[in-house]
Formats: sequence, C-alpha cells, structure tokens
Amino acid sequence: MKKILLFGLFSVVFSQGFAQVKVANNGNILFGYPTSNTPVSTISVNCNGRQDSKVAIQGTEVGLYTRRAGYAHWGNAIQGISDNPHVTFSVGVKAESYNGTPLSSGRSYGVFGTAGNATSGWNYGVFGRLQGTQNGAGVYGTISHDENGIDTQGRYAGYFNGPTKVAGDLRVTGSIYGVVLGRAALANNVSNAKAYSQAVNYETTPDYANKLGRLSLISYYIPHNEEAQAKSFSASGDTIASTHSLTTTELQCLEKKHYALSAEQLQDEFPDLVYEQEDGSKAINYVEMIPVLIQTINELNNKISKLESSSLSVDNHTTDIDNLAQEGIALYQNTPNPFNTYTTIKLSIPQNTKQAAVYFYNMNGVNIKTYNIGNRGNVSIKISASDFQHSLYVYALVIDGKVIATKRMIVAK
Repeated sequence: MKKILLFGLFSVVFSQGFAQVKVANNGNILFGYPTSNTPVSTISVNCNGRQDSKVAIQGTEVGLYTRRAGYAHWGNAIQGISDNPHVTFSVGVKAESYNGTPLSSGRSYGVFGTAGNATSGWNYGVFGRLQGTQNGAGVYGTISHDENGIDTQGRYAGYFNGPTKVAGDLRVTGSIYGVVLGRAALANNVSNAKAYSQAVNYETTPDYANKLGRLSLISYYIPHNEEAQAKSFSASGDTIASTHSLTTTELQCLEKKHYALSAEQLQDEFPDLVYEQEDGSKAINYVEMIPVLIQTINELNNKISKLESSSLSVDNHTTDIDNLAQEGIALYQNTPNPFNTYTTIKLSIPQNTKQAAVYFYNMNGVNIKTYNIGNRGNVSIKISASDFQHSLYVYALVIDGKVIATKRMIVAK
C-alpha cells in the first residue's frame, strides 16, 4: 500500500512538469511525448532513448541544462568520467554537431566553450590536459572524417593532424621545425623582378649594399623571468599551480647569445620590413630580408666584376697570375678580415721594380686610398679602419703601371 501511494505521488509531481509519464513493463520510465513505444533507456525524456544509454534526453533547444551553485574549490556543472580500462575507446565527454548532408546555412560546433572574468590570464574557453606517463596530446585536432587519432610519438599540449592556420599572431618561445614558406612575388611584378635581377647597369638600381652597411649588429641575452612568473602564480591564489617547465630548446635559448638588428635603424633604411605589435613594440620581418641580402650580393658581385675588369686596369693590361710566383710577386689576403681596428697586408715586390702601390677602391669604383710601396722583397703594410667607412672594398697591387692582383677587404665597425 505504501509503495502504491509513493508511486502515485511520484506520478502526480512529475505530471505537473511533463505532458505524460509512463512506467514500462521493463521498469524504464518515460517522461513526455510520445508514450506509444516502450522506452529503451532507464530514463527517457521526450524520446524512446537508446539501448546504450541509461538516461536519454531530447529537447528542441537545450537537451540538458545544469547549473552549479555554491562555493567549492572545483565547481563542475557537468562531469563525465570513463574509467573502464577494457574498452577500445574510452571517452569522458563526447559532443557531436553533425548533419549527414552539407547545408548552406547555420553554424556547427562540436564543443563550444566560454570562459571569462576570472583572474586575468587564467581564463580558458577550452582546456585540455595530458596526464600519466604515456605519449599523447592535451588537445588533438584532425580534418579526417574517419580518423580516431594517430601515434603522436611524443607528449604535446596540442597536436593537429592536418593543415593548421593561425589568423592572428603566432608567438613561439621554442623552435619551429620544418620548411618556413612565405609569399612569392606577385605575378604582375615577376617580369620586373627578372629584369632587375639581370640588370647590368647596377648603378641605376637601389644601392642595397650601402643601406645594409648603415645597419649595426646587436647581441643580447634573453632575460630569465622564471622568478617573476613564480610570483605571478603565487599572486593568483592558485595553491596547486606550478611554473612552466622549460624545454631543452628553451633552456638553450636562455643560455645562448642572440643576434638581431635595431628596428629603429632598419626602419630608416627598409621601413617595410618593420612592424608594430599590439603592445607598441617593434618586430622585424627577417624572412623577407633574405631577398634583400641576395640582391646585395648581386650588386657587390657586379661591382667587383666591373672593378676587376676595367676600373682597376691602369693601362688595360694585367700580369699573368701564373707567372707571379716565378717573378717573385705576391699579394696576400689581409688579416684579420673583416676587421674594425687594424689589419695587415703582406706583399712580395721584386727588387727591380721601379714603382709599386696598393690602391683601395669602394664598390662604386672610386679610388679611396693609395699606399705607395718603397721597400722591396717581403713587405707588409698596416691598414687602419679609421681611414675607411663600414663597407666592402677591393684593393689591388699595381707594379710599374700593371695591375698584378686584387683582393677583397671588409671593414666592420
């Protein structure tokens, strides 16, 4: 009698919120419509349920709504745990939003996460954590319709098997492995670029060599901010938070010296290679500096070829280099090279030489300085960097009006 009264009370209470309540012969309970079929889930709401589900709920807008209230260290509105180690695929929470036929309207989200207004820097719309000691990923993404993951062969916070695009900025504290691609020249500029690269009259083109010569190399170390980061964790009030464990690459990055250019200097010479970031700091597009360097090399090679073929020929005659050693003539490379203080050039001048000199030319073929050699035999001259600008030079040994040999010298101030 007591059971009958409880069941009657149960039916009355739920009948206030649902159109119909049905208890089937198999003991399963159905709330709502329809009631013509036998529910296959233990509890079914507005549907017949599923054989593989204990509770099945169907709604026109929100199938299941839960809201956590109160105070707790961890507050979970919904928590799903799959702890059966004997299944092939163990899933804590599975969410699907999929239509078998492609549609021309609407949006579809498998998982939609929103977070905000907690401690600044500690809001995560979607959070993934890899636990245990096995390889895997905290977040895994794929574009394959029938793939259920691949062997990551390592432990990663995120792993994406397929093309991945970042619409905004990408900041990496470690290394980037693989091929780095950039934009090629636009089709309407290719012909100009081709003609420019093959230009013989190099003096009419922009002088990239001099532009680069006005830039200064800067070396620096990255400041180690782990102490500041630890203070940030402590201030957040998260007693279980730990600092980020630096990878081997990141540790080396902190230990090694780095080299860069001044954004301010580069902006004066190549303003299109300098970008302003969101925080107001400036960044450099080093990838697109490669074409500039290639063009500079082309300029220098063209100028050197011109100097060696015509500008340095006093009477359009040069001595056969193969006979220099037999005649006791030699012009050696300056050491050190490059140099920023002093460098030494060694020479060998025959005793019967009437006049000998070393001529220095810049990349425009202009004679910058001349050293007359009065001694004979093995001779060395000391060159001061203060007599030259920061640039590449060609120096030539001229004996009795003949260009004997040429060398290249770099002054790096």
